[in-house]
Amino acid sequence: MRKFLISILLVFMVTPPLCANLKTLKVGVLLPLSGPLVNQGKAQLAAIKMAQEDINQFFTKINLPQRVALITEDSEGNPKKALAQLKSLRKRDVHLVIGPNTSASVKNCLEYANRARMVLISPSSTTPLLANPRDNLIRLSVSDEGQAEALSQSCENQGITQLVCLTRDDIWGQELHKLIKEKFKEKQGLVF
Repeated sequence: MRKFLISILLVFMVTPPLCANLKTLKVGVLLPLSGPLVNQGKAQLAAIKMAQEDINQFFTKINLPQRVALITEDSEGNPKKALAQLKSLRKRDVHLVIGPNTSASVKNCLEYANRARMVLISPSSTTPLLANPRDNLIRLSVSDEGQAEALSQSCENQGITQLVCLTRDDIWGQELHKLIKEKFKEKQGLVF
């Protein structure tokens, strides 16, 4: 994830029409820094901070005056809170946001981000229900379809023919369960 984020931020920083007069690129970070997904959010934030440090050191080394500044907001893993915090970031003139990290939060924020011309980079949103080549969402994770295919293939390789699926009751869990059931059934398996 770190190398990908560095690449994305470098493109934003050195593309003249986007950043010709910018000294600081404000990058919003919208992750669950409290609540049930706090561990995931804190790990992602640590990687983002390392990428920021690497980019700023690189710009110093090549004598570029630009710097990346992070503006961090806590989504609490809550889609409504994520949207409120996204709007707060936009009011502070942020156009590039790393997050939100759940498919439910992305779904709740995407329409606003598209209207406000904000780019969202989600480190862990996976549902194919949000796949749209014309929106402002970049996702870094393997899709639910890819996960379902890999899981069903792994089960088949291990001779597993029955599977009990326990997932969260949200857009991610529901869609992943549906896709696992379909893929596993194609391989003659049974999902409960």
